[in-house]
Amino acid sequence: SVVVALVILAARQAIITVLIVISPLAFVAFLLPNTEKWFEKWRGLSMTMLMVFPMFSLLFGGSQLASFIILQNADQLTVILLALFIQVAPLALTPFLLQFSGSLLGRFAGMINNPKKGVLDRTSNWAKDRAEVRRAQAMERVSKGNAERKRDFAKRSAFKREKGRLDREAWKKRGDSYLSASWHNDSRYADHHDALGEAELREKAGEAQANLHHAQRKANPNSNLHKYVATQRQSDEATKVLESRENAAWEEMKSRNMTTDNVYRDFAKGVRDVAEQQRIADGRLAAAQSMQKIEHANDLIKSEALQAAVGGIADHGSQRALAVAVSEYRKDYGDRINEANAILKHYNLSGTDRQKHALGEEVYVYDDNNNMKTLHKDSLFTREAAIETQMATGTYDQIEEIVVRSGGELEKFKTTISAAIAENRLGSKAIFLGGKTIDDTSQGKITDLGQLMVAVTSTIAKGKISANDLQTNDSKALERIFQAAKAKDTTGLTASEAADLDASIQALKKSADSVLKNPNVGRDLKENSRKVLEQIIKLP
Repeated sequence: SVVVALVILAARQAIITVLIVISPLAFVAFLLPNTEKWFEKWRGLSMTMLMVFPMFSLLFGGSQLASFIILQNADQLTVILLALFIQVAPLALTPFLLQFSGSLLGRFAGMINNPKKGVLDRTSNWAKDRAEVRRAQAMERVSKGNAERKRDFAKRSAFKREKGRLDREAWKKRGDSYLSASWHNDSRYADHHDALGEAELREKAGEAQANLHHAQRKANPNSNLHKYVATQRQSDEATKVLESRENAAWEEMKSRNMTTDNVYRDFAKGVRDVAEQQRIADGRLAAAQSMQKIEHANDLIKSEALQAAVGGIADHGSQRALAVAVSEYRKDYGDRINEANAILKHYNLSGTDRQKHALGEEVYVYDDNNNMKTLHKDSLFTREAAIETQMATGTYDQIEEIVVRSGGELEKFKTTISAAIAENRLGSKAIFLGGKTIDDTSQGKITDLGQLMVAVTSTIAKGKISANDLQTNDSKALERIFQAAKAKDTTGLTASEAADLDASIQALKKSADSVLKNPNVGRDLKENSRKVLEQIIKLP
């Protein structure tokens, strides 16, 4: 033991001397890249050697003290021998001090250098972070050309070194990429790839066989797996039931009619507020997207250059772009009209209220819950919806009132009015609301009743009014025909129409007479219509 202890202590002394001699090399290894591990080994060995002697001294001194105390009170030979053994025991334990000192040193270093708690590492990390920030600021300054020549020479040099480092890394990546590309085109790679693919297929085939075997076992009526399958399925179904109940309770909580025992009732107000904000946001999003589409469609319709740009290289691309834009515009417009119709239906407007709103008057309406809605003149979509409804279901007087204003205050809706005349076949209600009147309406030419009367006179002059028309037309329309025939105003007629007017009026009188004398028609003819036809017959 004495020899071993002397050898260890002597070797320690020699190792410490050698470590001190090579310390400059250790610090150089600390500074250079990829050599820091050698510095760590040097530091670890140095600290271990320095810890050996203090620990040996402490252990040997403590053993001597313990042996002395035991000898002073010993009265048996065995106790004396034990005390003597304690004196020399540290010599035998000397080899273990090396391992123990290294372990103790490691724990102490871990406590001091813990990245989260250690004082040294925390300080080092803070300093490193600050240094990296200053370095980044310097790199930005040099990159923008704000570095002074003399003052920031070091920064410019560091900047060049960093660019050099990045260049070297790029070359490495570049070389690795070319190497990888070459390898993927090598026949050996193909062999490996094929072998790996075969192995993968074999693995999948084995997995499929195993799955099939398991499925066959489950399908076997004598198998005991059915109880596990049933248990799993039952548990899954029970889980779905609970989740459905939970979802139902959550959705019911969002309603003001939720039950008092709802488990989420304490969250109701906050969740409702959030849901309301979500609906508002969704509505704004949808409105914004719709507006963007309409604006883009309008831009396309107005600009041939934009049509060509959107059409690209496709055949007739500009025409296709225009067609898509018009289709998008009409679709969105139709959607808005449908939405406006839903509003009118919700508030259940009367025919009179619809007519007033169609003509631009302010109307106050109420729904079934007594909620009031004011329909203003500038509510264009609901006005257009009201016009469409009135043109389809209104009386002749209401239809005529809309038509005679189609070129005036209702000019914004002239396309809708002309389309409604054609779609609803209003010519069966008033023969003069035919092709030319539809065209004049779409072009905004009918601005008052006088313009409509020109269309009535023109219809008479062309001889288009048959006995069947007189039988089926509205009595108010027949009055317009009588008024036009009586006035014989040729203003607005072509020369041929003006020349044929008198003869056409005589033919009109004969048609009216045939209707009145027809026994099959006479009994079904309304009284107002009969009176007008009698007036037509009496025309000069």
